[in-house]
Amino acid sequence: MVAPLVFPSLLAAMLLVFAVAVRELVTSLLLAPAGVQTTAIFIWRQFEQGSVGQGMAMATVAMTVSLATMLLGIHLHQRFQPGE
Repeated sequence: MVAPLVFPSLLAAMLLVFAVAVRELVTSLLLAPAGVQTTAIFIWRQFEQGSVGQGMAMATVAMTVSLATMLLGIHLHQRFQPGE
């Protein structure tokens, strides 16, 4: 009964956290265990090694996935607006 009222706010909060977490590099560099490579670390290492093409390709994939996730969240938010 409460879930439909809370869902839009919860979705908006999750999208804000997702947007910040996707581009976070410093935390990934500090906390990632040896052998684990996040998207941000992979992109950063490709640019440092001079492989700009692979870095840009992965950055494009990451941006596309982020955009698709955000658009899906906006669509769900508009679909489940209370009072409509």
